[in-house]
Amino acid sequence: MTRIALLTALSLILFVLEGFLPLPLPVPGAKLGLAAIVTLIALHLLPARDAALMLTLRILVASALGGGLAPMLYSLAGGAASFAAMVLLKKTRSCPSSASARRAASCTTWHSFSSPPPSCRRPLSCPTLPCSASSEY
Repeated sequence: MTRIALLTALSLILFVLEGFLPLPLPVPGAKLGLAAIVTLIALHLLPARDAALMLTLRILVASALGGGLAPMLYSLAGGAASFAAMVLLKKTRSCPSSASARRAASCTTWHSFSSPPPSCRRPLSCPTLPCSASSEY
């Protein structure tokens, strides 16, 4: 429980700091998604159930601090979609990497725009090193 609390606090800090960053995007409410980095870390450190709990707690507390019901529902839907993509990649890939999980998460949350970003159009692939060799780094 302590890890969940610490990771939730860290993701909330990144969420608040992200609000101070000016983004020249014409879409209102669009953000970089820095708090999703903590979700990736939680997925690698904790079981999927605990990482999902951390994600849900972050969304609920962040919505209570500065959102409303509609943004909370959108955040829950986007968070569930990106988390499902991360979990599926982690389970189905023989060599999951954080970069491919981040890219899959960004592709699943890109639903509100007219066309996906260029990184979503190419297939996800593992590094050329075998998984056992890549864990030495």
